[in-house]
Amino acid sequence: MGGVGEDFRKIALVNWDSVCRSKEDGGLHVMRLREFNLLLLDKWCWRMLVDKDGLWYSVLKAHYREEGGSLKRAVG
Repeated sequence: MGGVGEDFRKIALVNWDSVCRSKEDGGLHVMRLREFNLLLLDKWCWRMLVDKDGLWYSVLKAHYREEGGSLKRAVG
């Protein structure tokens, strides 16, 4: 006797490359989140180096401490 609970226990195997393809190519256009996150982190690191008068740097400086022009983790 098959029920909803039985369907819930099945594991769906999905090809990640096909999920990440564009909709036009038959995929779901899901981004590769790890790579996307690394790119965003790179962007913010670059921004912190070139725009130390910007709001984002001021927010981080208020949360962490600045030493020798770099942000350091606050102790304590």
